[in-house]
Amino acid sequence: MAWTASVKGSGADYVLVPPGTHIALCNLVVDLGLQPAAPNSKFPKDQYQMYIGFELPNEIMEYTNKEGNLVKGPMVIGKFFTVSMHEKANLRKALESWRGRTFTDEEAGKFDIGSIIGKGCQINVLHDKKADGTIRANINAILSWPKGMAVPGFTTKPLYYAPDDRTMYDELPEWLRKKVDAQIKTGTGELAQGEPQPIQQKETFDEDSVPF
Repeated sequence: MAWTASVKGSGADYVLVPPGTHIALCNLVVDLGLQPAAPNSKFPKDQYQMYIGFELPNEIMEYTNKEGNLVKGPMVIGKFFTVSMHEKANLRKALESWRGRTFTDEEAGKFDIGSIIGKGCQINVLHDKKADGTIRANINAILSWPKGMAVPGFTTKPLYYAPDDRTMYDELPEWLRKKVDAQIKTGTGELAQGEPQPIQQKETFDEDSVPF
């Protein structure tokens, strides 16, 4: 089974990831379902969303784990996307930039979003100052892995929670479980997962340079 998207329109102290370009490994793909529009949003419309997370093997920090022990591990960062593979959708643009090749609509409609788990890339991080004075580290761009560089192994466990596999719910970070639980439900009590998504086999390509 695969998770595809429609091509039709539709406890530790927080430490900022440094600005600049970092190598990264995709360690988190989470289906958030139909999320309610944020209050006072410029786009007051419920959106079918997902979250893509990365660990940064070259950015190591110390933090206190659940057991109260001081440990070292890679910094992590992620980005929310509307689940759509429309040609103008941010998800499709990000994946095209990552793979270094555009999709045809046919490829985009069959693309298995879960195939990005474990894949390496480069991310560009910018620091943005909010109206209240707080500063956030945001992913500005996702780029292909540096040519000729070996992809390191994971430090954190990769987690995948999507329409075709929901077994890792209990392993998700608490804040993401809360987002999953907050998704809009239909009148029947069933979770609303946005537009029905066809189950397709993952598209394959001949070029070894294309990561997915």
